[in-house]
Amino acid sequence: MSFEENETRNESESTELIPAVSFEEVNEEAADEVVAEINGEDGFEEKAEKVKNETVEEDKKDSSKKDKPKKNKRLFVMIIAGIILVACLVLAGIIAFPRIFGGKDKVTGAFSTWYSTNENISYIVYNGEILSDTLHGCAVAEQSSSNGTQELLTCGDSLYIADSKLNLRLVTEEYDYFSFCFDGSTVVFTDTDHDLYLFNTKNAGIRKIASGVDGSPVISPSGKSVAYNVDEDGDKFLYVYTGKKAYKLARDVEPVALTDNAKYIYYYDSGKQAIYVTDKKYNSNKLATNTASSFVFNRDCTQIVFCSDSDMYLSENGGEKVLLKEKSHLDFYPLKVFANDAFMTLRENQSWIGLSNVKDFRACYCLFLEDIVYIDDSLNCEKVVNNYIDFDIDKKLKYVYYTTDDLALYAKKLGTDTTAVKLADDVFRIVAAPNGKKVYFTNSEGTLFSCTPKGKPKKIADDVYVFNVTYDNKLLYMSNDSDDGTYFLYSVGAFGKKELISDNAVESIFCYPHSTMYKDNLNNETFDVHIAGKGTDFNTVLNNVQ
Repeated sequence: MSFEENETRNESESTELIPAVSFEEVNEEAADEVVAEINGEDGFEEKAEKVKNETVEEDKKDSSKKDKPKKNKRLFVMIIAGIILVACLVLAGIIAFPRIFGGKDKVTGAFSTWYSTNENISYIVYNGEILSDTLHGCAVAEQSSSNGTQELLTCGDSLYIADSKLNLRLVTEEYDYFSFCFDGSTVVFTDTDHDLYLFNTKNAGIRKIASGVDGSPVISPSGKSVAYNVDEDGDKFLYVYTGKKAYKLARDVEPVALTDNAKYIYYYDSGKQAIYVTDKKYNSNKLATNTASSFVFNRDCTQIVFCSDSDMYLSENGGEKVLLKEKSHLDFYPLKVFANDAFMTLRENQSWIGLSNVKDFRACYCLFLEDIVYIDDSLNCEKVVNNYIDFDIDKKLKYVYYTTDDLALYAKKLGTDTTAVKLADDVFRIVAAPNGKKVYFTNSEGTLFSCTPKGKPKKIADDVYVFNVTYDNKLLYMSNDSDDGTYFLYSVGAFGKKELISDNAVESIFCYPHSTMYKDNLNNETFDVHIAGKGTDFNTVLNNVQ
């Protein structure tokens, strides 16, 4: 049988076995069978409706289960976004309004310089770490940057800069005068040829900006402008350099201070005893005559406090003077200023301030041998006391503690109308705890006491030679003098627990913002130096130094 014949036979057999039924008929029969099976005798519609409802409910549950992870994820994203938004707003507030959010500038370290007579080498120590031992000869720490991370040093005829990254760099091998700008970015110096230079502390770049400089130049807080005098054929002229151009302003006057953009330039006429403020176009404003030669500036040099005819004045943004305090003492001038965790002392006949740590004049002023006056944000003056002997203020400007000519100790809460509280009699020396909660003092017999601003004195120890309080409010004191001139050094924590630190300590206890130091006696000529960070875990840093 051929292939074609076989195919024809198969098709014929297939046609005979399967009846010719349409697709619709098959579906109708299947549907009838399903309906009959579900319906039985009756109730088909009710059961069908029930199945439908159950199917809808299951679909809703499935849909809910699918949507739930999406909702949780959406909620999580919204919470994270909200946290980020709040953090950004707080950060912006801190940057824009640091005083409202409690922000303040803090010194971050402390340098010490030690000279070894045996080795003829100077050691530079920063917060307990030896920064350098390569300076041959005696090095002297001269000026610090505002945040304490850089220090200008002199060694012989050379000028160096040290930083907290343990670097020591040469600025110049010879100098006649130098000064550090407030933020530590620039050093201005003159050499022995009276040439004026700027040294960039970030990249060690040096730029010569003038020749024939006479006197002491002054640098703006961020090192962007310099005021200086130049001798021109016997005449002395005041120049201001702003980074791109130098301006000649006046004759026979001394620069005092200036802002970074040279918008406000202060100078002093010693012949007229007058203080002026001017700008680059020499639009001058005579602030006062009969002024002493000491002035106090805030950090960016937009405010100046000065005295005229024994009255105390303030000028802001180059404007007219505002009276702060009337007649006092003929020679009175601001002697100490307390602000931002730092004291600044002005010496008599000092005509300018190289560095200060005063952001504004919300401060407590100690007036020459007479008054302590508190000045608030609105420049309201409050006289605290007349004729003080000694005083100290806590770092948060809560209380001022002072002794009077009868050697009594008083506490006065700043910025209030409350009267001073007498704490003790026969007080020899006082130190306020930085947090303002206690004051420590010794009497004429060397007994050490602690006292709260409103409480009764509490005895701590007898025969105390010297004491100090660390920046984390721990008391350190030396007592019990021995035959060889050494002392026992103790620390007292917040709960009154006393700990012996050394039985061979000498001289003073130095408390820096983030470190504390004392010395041990070896042979009355050299010492071991011990430094601790926060707390009193002292480590020996140097041996056998002077």
